[in-house]
Amino acid sequence: MSGSKGYVETAFKVTVEKRPEKMKCVPLGDIEFDIGFVRSELRGKGCPSIITKKGNETYLCFLDSTQQCSSYIKGLCKGGCSQKEINVERADVEKLAHEVARIKLMRHGYRVIKGKLVNVDSLSVIVPGYFNKFDAYKTSLTHFHGEILLAIDKSFKLEPDREASLSKISEKLGADVIESLGFVKVIGGDHRAFKPIGYCDNVDLARRMLRFLNIDLDRVDWSRSKIVKVQPHHLALSFIDQARKKDLLLMDDRGNYYTCLPDTLLYLVASLDNIKVIAGALGRDVSGVTKLTLPPQTRLDESLKLVRLIAGTLSLGGLEIHVDDKPLLIYEDRGEVLRVQASLKKRRGEGEEVTHKFTPGNPYEPIVAPRGLSEVNVAIIRRSSLEKKHLGNKASVLVDGFKQKLRKWLASEAKVKVTVEDFPYNGDLLNIDEVVEEIRDKGFNAHVVIAPVSDEREYAFFEYGVARKGLIPQALDLSKKTPKGEPLSLMYGALPIARHIEYKLGFRLVKIDYPPMLKDYVVVAVDATPLMFKGYSKLGVAPVLMDPSGLNLEYLDLVVGGNEEEVLDKVLDILSDKLRYRKVLIYVNRASVPQDILDRYVDRFKELLVVAFSKRGVPRLLKLQSEGQEDISVSLPEGGSFVKHGVTSSGSFNVYHYIGVTNTIERDDLTPITVTLRVYTRRMLSGSEERALLGYVQSSTGIYVESPYNLPSLPQPLHEAHRLSRKLYKISRWGVRVEKLKPEVLGRL
Repeated sequence: MSGSKGYVETAFKVTVEKRPEKMKCVPLGDIEFDIGFVRSELRGKGCPSIITKKGNETYLCFLDSTQQCSSYIKGLCKGGCSQKEINVERADVEKLAHEVARIKLMRHGYRVIKGKLVNVDSLSVIVPGYFNKFDAYKTSLTHFHGEILLAIDKSFKLEPDREASLSKISEKLGADVIESLGFVKVIGGDHRAFKPIGYCDNVDLARRMLRFLNIDLDRVDWSRSKIVKVQPHHLALSFIDQARKKDLLLMDDRGNYYTCLPDTLLYLVASLDNIKVIAGALGRDVSGVTKLTLPPQTRLDESLKLVRLIAGTLSLGGLEIHVDDKPLLIYEDRGEVLRVQASLKKRRGEGEEVTHKFTPGNPYEPIVAPRGLSEVNVAIIRRSSLEKKHLGNKASVLVDGFKQKLRKWLASEAKVKVTVEDFPYNGDLLNIDEVVEEIRDKGFNAHVVIAPVSDEREYAFFEYGVARKGLIPQALDLSKKTPKGEPLSLMYGALPIARHIEYKLGFRLVKIDYPPMLKDYVVVAVDATPLMFKGYSKLGVAPVLMDPSGLNLEYLDLVVGGNEEEVLDKVLDILSDKLRYRKVLIYVNRASVPQDILDRYVDRFKELLVVAFSKRGVPRLLKLQSEGQEDISVSLPEGGSFVKHGVTSSGSFNVYHYIGVTNTIERDDLTPITVTLRVYTRRMLSGSEERALLGYVQSSTGIYVESPYNLPSLPQPLHEAHRLSRKLYKISRWGVRVEKLKPEVLGRL
């Protein structure tokens, strides 16, 4: 491209000038208070801290830079915490360096709230008296190609107003609004999120929970506070584990873990959904003020503005680092930028296949259809009481519109006869066996339930039970509202549900035009999710493409391991038995792969190619352009742009390091999601082979597409593994033994 200058990453080099040999540590289980609050207090005292596992014990470790930390920690345990000194490893240095940078930024007035650095002086009002917005930044330290990089990304933090407690919202807007809200949190101490599920009278539990959150009990007017039954956020695993050990979580008759808190200290989490509910109840349009995207030039300028506050040499507790004030630049004339084009095939007319650029909203004829399947039957469970509650007088019109669109998409893409039939049912989805068996016995092969999914336990049991009985469960959330508080149109849910049904029934609308270098390869993905009722165990999901075109998808049995590395080890062991002496490409949903695991299996496959794929802690990739000698601007990179950082050797493998944009963004106001890729291969790749492999990764994002607007950023089957992991996690939260699910059941979820 004429005038093109290359690319810039919103990442800044960090050099460790000096490091301490030891750090002080306390067993995490000995600390009596919420660990998030403790780490926040340590930052305020200028003490960098990390959580790390040494052997079989998990520790809170810190650098005692001001001599205040040890005395503070002593007061957190009964009888005083038993402190010990542990050697500082390289991985510890990187985590501690990030804390040093954050502490220095806090001295410029920033606060760390839920992982973001928030500028508390940048308040702007979204809904007067209810919600505000602050400037914020996401920061992370990443180890990439032998260097430590500080990634900075401009963001925003939405916060409830200090006066808008749950009790005041209930008084002003009524109980009906409260029922439509999502998560709430306690302001003060640690900002911990909870889901309200009712009321209780356990004042003693509420007092003990506030002490655990390190909140002053005198802040509460107990005479006028209602006690709310709340569930901790399901992703707060460490918090849940600590609270259970201290008997701060009880179980109700529905199997829900809960605790109790006073409503005068509970405030809404400022999610977009909560904001829209409150704004709708007040008759306000907030579509403009909740805009959270930034143009690329502003994003780069903001990252430069923040790093200038800490650029240079920083030191705390014996750790000394240097932070560059210039972002990482990659120029095209150095040959480090690789561009690739997605290549997918679809069918046009009578069997003619054409290579094309995928557009999610277009209808396609199937390249592959299930043998013998001439009709798709969809049963819609109609829960009239819930439809009326959430959709009001428009219920019948909205549901009929959805059914019409669902028929249209299924008929136009699957090219089969489509039947959509209602099944009235107003019972509990926990006891739905009878109606599901009636649907199955009538020959229905797909299944859509029209019901709100705010009761996650009910939907988890429904989804699990329906898939086990041979049907394909789907749901529509009727509780979502427009900014004006009106029911959302259901028609926009028709395409994603139609695509899901098609894919799960075996229809394939597109296939990957894969390169010759991947001929005869089997493509496997590995992702893992916490297994809720087994502590910190991980449940591994491994979809398998039996050919690289993406048409033939199978699943391995689910794998349980103590951590992600153990899951990967077990999956490779299974694969080496099933696919011995085959060529295998493995996608792993993590930043890197332990070398010792790969070395164990390198000789058990004909060829082993591994792509470690991560979206976490990744700097933004932005394109520099110049129309003249001095006029340089920043724009969005096109999809399929990859920056090569270099090649290193590790054990039996060569490791290629890239950062790139896998999906195509067509709207100018969005910054594309960037990813890191580490490619592990035994042999060196030629330039053409590198492009071919990256092109395959880019093309793979278009195989399994439900959204009418956006492509996935993960390649298939890794997108499928990630999607299933999240689904299985939600189901396992309610004690369902998902690890025993058979591969054919996974194929329906």
